[in-house]
Amino acid sequence: LEPKETGLLQAPRRKPTKYIVDSLILVRIALVGVVMTVCTLLLFNHYLPQGIVKATTISMAVLTVFQWLNIFNVRSHARSIFSKDVFRNKYLIGALGIVIALQMLAIYTPFLQNILHTTALSFDDWKVVISVGLIIVVAEELRKFITRKITKE
Repeated sequence: LEPKETGLLQAPRRKPTKYIVDSLILVRIALVGVVMTVCTLLLFNHYLPQGIVKATTISMAVLTVFQWLNIFNVRSHARSIFSKDVFRNKYLIGALGIVIALQMLAIYTPFLQNILHTTALSFDDWKVVISVGLIIVVAEELRKFITRKITKE
């Protein structure tokens, strides 16, 4: 439901690849996967002395924050997320709101805490989780910048 990009049809035609997953997609998958994996494991290890439930809750939270932010990364393969109107896709914003609400229920509702083995996170915990989650934006913006530089040369 993402609105089309302006100037999309003005781009020079190129022969479509016969593969759904091309080299650009593979680079994006590898970059995002490595960043998410390394950051999540580091946070898990950091919080493990506070208990396994705290460490797994932090890990789940950071993985979901990565996805919250990554949905804005994938809206364009080359354009910066800062060059697009974040609120242009109302369906995306609505879905994000629902997902955030469900995440909060999973972490703060005693019934779901028992089922999912989660624990409440403090404001300081959320500052860490969101700060680490922003790394995915930085990594993807750097990849997009390099991609734009390479394709212009």
